[in-house]
Amino acid sequence: MTQLKFNQAGKKFSARWIFRKVNETFRTGEMIAVTGPNGSGKSTLLMMAAGFISPDEGFVEWIDDNKKISIDDAYRILTFASPYSELMEEFSPDELLRFYQRFKPMNSGYSVKSALDYSGIGEYAFTKIKFLSSGMKQRLKLVLALLFESKIVLLDEPFSHIDKPGEEWVIEQMKSSSMNRIIFIASNQKERETFLCNRQLEIEKFPSGK
Repeated sequence: MTQLKFNQAGKKFSARWIFRKVNETFRTGEMIAVTGPNGSGKSTLLMMAAGFISPDEGFVEWIDDNKKISIDDAYRILTFASPYSELMEEFSPDELLRFYQRFKPMNSGYSVKSALDYSGIGEYAFTKIKFLSSGMKQRLKLVLALLFESKIVLLDEPFSHIDKPGEEWVIEQMKSSSMNRIIFIASNQKERETFLCNRQLEIEKFPSGK
């Protein structure tokens, strides 16, 4: 069992609180829709969950098999994908996945080749990432998030820039792995991206402002 806990967590920029007093616990088997309008703090909450930014009040805990995970080791149990996250663009997709394998194994049954073929990137396996379309780059980010071993998956607008076949591939992956993971999906498109979710976290319900 894996848990991700927000303990009265809050984040502010300058003097303005984006959100405060987030006090929620999430467990293996939950798929959470993080919803709210643009600027409400959805991406900020996911980056906090990933340990990329620190709360300005409260704290975040990662617990796996009843053991607390330090912020320095949180990357071992989670993956993150968003339209704004950067890729190493001088690598090819094949090189990037092999590089990631140094730090985290792929899900059982997948090789670099099969992951790229299955996700629709196989044709571009040896093309430098900087030459790929935004849709292919987004697929590659989702491969890193969904096809590498992870107990917590954080997806920010996962359908951004990808076509219908890409959406169907992401949905299939979420369905097949949801019982063994905590999956967060931050989205403005509730029907399109979050219909599989069994829990909702509405950013607007938490206090904000000065």
